[in-house]
Amino acid sequence: KFVSEVTRYDSRSREMKLVLKGTNLYLAKDEDSPVSEILRRWKIHALAVLPVFYAGRLRGVLNLAAFQRPGFSPAVRLAMETLCRHAGVIIDRIESEHALRESEERYRELVDVLPEGVVVHVAGKFVYANEEAARMCGVARPADLIGRETISYIAPEDRPAARERIGWLIAEGGRITRAKASLLQAGGVRVPSEFSGTRITYKG
Repeated sequence: KFVSEVTRYDSRSREMKLVLKGTNLYLAKDEDSPVSEILRRWKIHALAVLPVFYAGRLRGVLNLAAFQRPGFSPAVRLAMETLCRHAGVIIDRIESEHALRESEERYRELVDVLPEGVVVHVAGKFVYANEEAARMCGVARPADLIGRETISYIAPEDRPAARERIGWLIAEGGRITRAKASLLQAGGVRVPSEFSGTRITYKG
């Protein structure tokens, strides 16, 4: 009940309007306001209500109660206000990272069910493959490709050209469309295929 009373305010109140504008409030129990009545009831000497802003958006509110005099000294106020400025940056970063993870998860779910094979390789080894890529390479599941040499799934006669294309992609960052080569499945089965590729940033 204590937390509910000292941290919830009527959005139409003078105090809340000031907070929404970015004003730091330091309220005392001897003031004439509805909040002061709450402070007197809980024997709080002073209450700090500090908005946490970042990029013009209210991200939260920090509430701190002082039960003894002198309440919040200038040095303490400066420290709390500095903390709120840093907290705004941190909250924004956490929200951005969370949104990015959700976006990556949705994109990955989409790629996983594409009817075309999709792979990512780093330093010549698979680091990602979808279900269709696993089927095309003749393995039971995508995890069976991870860590294996990419070039080993290309027919030997097509490997020189494949290495040249990969080298060009890494060096120039261009795009390859509908290049022809044969996949070499487990058991030596060759599957004529077409490949498209581009350079991307993967996990940094």
